[in-house]
Amino acid sequence: MSDNKPYTVETYSVDRSIGYLVRRASTLITEIIERTSLEQGLNFTQWMALKHLDNDPNLTLTELARRLNHDQGSLSRTVEQLDQQGFLARRRCGSDRRQIRLELTPEGRAFVVAQTHHVVALLNGILEPFSPEEIESLISNLNKLVHRLEDFSKPGSTKSPD
Repeated sequence: MSDNKPYTVETYSVDRSIGYLVRRASTLITEIIERTSLEQGLNFTQWMALKHLDNDPNLTLTELARRLNHDQGSLSRTVEQLDQQGFLARRRCGSDRRQIRLELTPEGRAFVVAQTHHVVALLNGILEPFSPEEIESLISNLNKLVHRLEDFSKPGSTKSPD
């Protein structure tokens, strides 16, 4: 690990904390999207579940829970609500009847398409002051951070932040 450490005990502050800033940005984006873009009373978790199924059809509940960083119990309730609203369907996997795959219904797909237009316009407005290079750098660095954090969070990980 490099000797060029970004934090010291003496200079560490919340306004420069990556964890705090990422959490704050996530909270603000969630609030803004829920308030201005999502119709039908859906919350951000429901929207992200639908968008994940749009991007990668036929996920299992376990796979979707991992991607959304939610426990299966609470996500199971979310899936039930989306099913009742007609946005997704559950079907048994042909090769393993114990496995249940989630898929968007035609109504769910139409909803995702319509909402994606709103969300894209909103995100483009938020990112308007950034150059294309800054946006690509931000996305690249956030992905790098997520992958690093996933490595640290694996059970039995021998990686140490020190």
